[in-house]
Amino acid sequence: MKHRFLIISVFFTFIFSDTFSQHDTLKIKPVYINSDFLSENQNVTQIDSIFLANNFNNQLSDLIKINSGIFVKSFGLNGVSTVSIRGTSANHTKVLWNNVPLNSSMNGQSDFSIIPVFFSDKINIFSGIYSLTQNSGAIGGIIDLKTNTEFEKPISFSLAQNFGSFGNLGTFLKLKKSNKKISYNFRAYYKKSKNNFRFVNTSLPDFVVQINENSEFVQYGVLSKIDLKINKSNLLSLRVFGTYTDRNISPIMSYSGLYRQENQIDIKKSITLDYAFNKNFFKINFTSACLSNNLNYFLADSVMSYPLNYQIIKNNSENSEKIFYNVFNVDFQKFKNVSFNTKITSSYQIANSVDSSTYNSLGYSAKRFENNINLLVNYYVFKQLKAYFNVNETVINNEIFSPAFNLGLISEIIDQNKLVLGLNAGKNINFPTLNDLYWCPGGNTDLKPEKSKQIDFFVKNSIEKNKFYSDIKLVIYASEIKDWILWKPSEFGYWTAQNIRNVFSRGLEINYIFSHNGLIDKQININYALNFVSEINSKSTFSLFEGNQLIYSPKNTLNFNFSNSFKTYDFTINYSYTSKQFTNTSNNTFSLPAFSLLNFVFSKHFVIKKYNLLALFYLNNIFDKSYQAVLYRPMPGRNFELKISITF
Repeated sequence: MKHRFLIISVFFTFIFSDTFSQHDTLKIKPVYINSDFLSENQNVTQIDSIFLANNFNNQLSDLIKINSGIFVKSFGLNGVSTVSIRGTSANHTKVLWNNVPLNSSMNGQSDFSIIPVFFSDKINIFSGIYSLTQNSGAIGGIIDLKTNTEFEKPISFSLAQNFGSFGNLGTFLKLKKSNKKISYNFRAYYKKSKNNFRFVNTSLPDFVVQINENSEFVQYGVLSKIDLKINKSNLLSLRVFGTYTDRNISPIMSYSGLYRQENQIDIKKSITLDYAFNKNFFKINFTSACLSNNLNYFLADSVMSYPLNYQIIKNNSENSEKIFYNVFNVDFQKFKNVSFNTKITSSYQIANSVDSSTYNSLGYSAKRFENNINLLVNYYVFKQLKAYFNVNETVINNEIFSPAFNLGLISEIIDQNKLVLGLNAGKNINFPTLNDLYWCPGGNTDLKPEKSKQIDFFVKNSIEKNKFYSDIKLVIYASEIKDWILWKPSEFGYWTAQNIRNVFSRGLEINYIFSHNGLIDKQININYALNFVSEINSKSTFSLFEGNQLIYSPKNTLNFNFSNSFKTYDFTINYSYTSKQFTNTSNNTFSLPAFSLLNFVFSKHFVIKKYNLLALFYLNNIFDKSYQAVLYRPMPGRNFELKISITF
């Protein structure tokens, strides 16, 4: 095994640069019988393409929340935003962008508030153990982003401008041009906001109304991609992208000191080269990517000292990482009832962190060489029964770990109605992050990987008759995660990373879609999740709290969307509900109350000669609810946004 992975190191001849790109893998017309494993029958949620096109200026976390039962943990309108799939933590969710992982190698997370939706044309959400077929380590699931490639399309130019409450302003530009051989796509955006909304400070006895101050942000980015069709079987693609985010962070509600300065700057750059070959029963795809991430964080408090005011710098960190990532993917199907997929990935991670304050200066430097091989077999037992088996082996710095695997059965009953039954089960492994291992002080090089055993059962029924379409899916799942990594106070006065928690997550998900096409097109989309997640057989000394719901894991989440379309008019209402969240392990104090939000969207399409115009009006939090998704981090009340776009 060791020597087998050494072959992959040859891929690292790609020279790292300060200009980077994100790539898109062309979806060549499929000839594989396993395509419906992804698109139809497994635990995959596809965000509607029209909805995505009309909401490209929103945060990725908002789109995920509206289109699924996934809980979004947000630190405010411009703060860090993460998702929790089936009760897991932020670093248990992986984000792929055209097959390239975007998660930080340092903290293992992705900040969904700075991932540009504008660069994506398709978004799929993989939940549970089935995500192992796409990438390893995603105990919760995978958010998969794709950018389309089109040939033989006339030149098109799009410009969109949005205005909104709290000084929100955004400009979005898209240029596409292609012929039979070459496709070019350029996208750029700029967003800023004062973010100065009013909120009720629930940490004060009188519930004083205050203004969210010192919370401005600026964000912009560029994507450029070129696709070259060498012939019918060969495609070469180059992607370059970069994003910049500068945001001030306001103090939490309960802060009572003098002026506090808190700021975070995120810079992301990437370059990706992709080669695809597709002929008859054989498909090869090779991707080589270089990514650079920089995060600079500053926190200082003002202190009154006669006769001068001065700052105590609590944190002034500069974090940088460079990731060389390569993936070699082969699909093979020569036989009628079976198909094979082999994926070999290799990554080389370099991280540097320096954290200085008024009194201390700490940091670390680390490198990690990670290789992975994945084999997926799809087999038609007979026409209405399919099976798959997937095994995944990982080697990190020449150390071989026990393999992860999953298997599944799918039974289809096709009549006037289409009924699908499915079962997925397996084991997944998530490895400690570089911060967990090497952070100074508190990193722990003796940490063990987090291991999960997962199983889910689903039933899906689809009915299509005349102008009506109905689709309902019920998923029941359970997952046991051992050696969950947590940071806890140590006897030396600082926090340390330890394997101290075993967690049991179980629950159900319901997804329902109904549509009717007529003079007025109607669509209803309902997503509900019930999740119980608690400690079991904990290694922590806080055994008193075993069986309690984990913090920031609501038991119930619901999203309801109702849309009407009449000629060139569209009207949508979105209702969302999040149940009570506990903010400490005792489950009896400091809980966040349940909250529900009602949003409204109205749009109008215009066609003037060769110009297509679209006007959208958003009214969010119609009833001006005061709520928090994270303790003492206020969220905005009633607000509006107007977007106007023109395409020609």
